[in-house]
Amino acid sequence: MGRNGKAANLLATGEVLSRAGIAFYPRIARGRNHHRPRPACRLPIIDLREWQRDVGAYVRAVEQAIIDTLADYGISAGRIPKLTGVWVDDRKIAAIGVHIGRWVTSHGSP
Repeated sequence: MGRNGKAANLLATGEVLSRAGIAFYPRIARGRNHHRPRPACRLPIIDLREWQRDVGAYVRAVEQAIIDTLADYGISAGRIPKLTGVWVDDRKIAAIGVHIGRWVTSHGSP
């Protein structure tokens, strides 16, 4: 939902989400243990001025690194055109969120 999101913006009620097996956490403190279930959340800090000043290329490179790592474990993953992230069949296995300030990357929002 993002740090400025509001529960009123949801299109489904809590009851609908619960019936679908979806847990919704409207306000989670960022930092240790803020993701559920606890996924691996690792992104490098890179100075894109030294690589290339292209946010899209950076995100695609992160996706490719995830795809390649999953392949090392025998998991066939890929992209879906026009969607960010990595997918196994029609299920998202990796979401990508980065913050870039002064062309230096970091995870999530500041």
